[in-house]
Amino acid sequence: MGLTKPLGWIPFSMPQVTGILVLIPGIIICFFGYRLLRFTLLVAGLALGAYLGYFISTKLGATGWLIAVITIVLGIIGAVLISFLYKAGVLLLGLIAGALLVAVFPSGTGWNHLFVIAIGGIIGGMLALFLQRPVLSFLTAFLGAWWTVAGIFHLMGKTRIRLPETYDLPVMALSWLALGVIGFIIQISLTAKGKKK
Repeated sequence: MGLTKPLGWIPFSMPQVTGILVLIPGIIICFFGYRLLRFTLLVAGLALGAYLGYFISTKLGATGWLIAVITIVLGIIGAVLISFLYKAGVLLLGLIAGALLVAVFPSGTGWNHLFVIAIGGIIGGMLALFLQRPVLSFLTAFLGAWWTVAGIFHLMGKTRIRLPETYDLPVMALSWLALGVIGFIIQISLTAKGKKK
């Protein structure tokens, strides 16, 4: 499995549209992920439902607009379900963020890669459930930072969802790290101010 591939589960073809769809929620979640936890949960539910919709529809042989319709419908269902199941939503957000943060790094292929992602997701989910504020602030900051960096690179015509083994690696890794740290600091400071009030 290569380290570069398009954000193919999004049912749009224009790089500008897909880049913006990833970039805008990425920025919001990076800096306000915990403060706007309901929004973050909605985006996570929408993303998970849309991904499952695309996966299922393509496995069933659907094409064209049918894939888009199934993807959108399951995305909306995922967003609605996660908004009602708040505690499960927090756990799911931790699972998604933990899995994504692990998946960004090259960790083999096939079952080994899936196993590592699953472990990262379980750890992220459990930590989010028991240490909600600091863990979710950290996870959402780096999740949003990665979406932001991936969105910017997508707008530049480089559709990467994992750290590449190319000349782009230092730029992407350092941009992600710097933005994630800044986002985490801002989120912690915002929640601290909210507590004082």
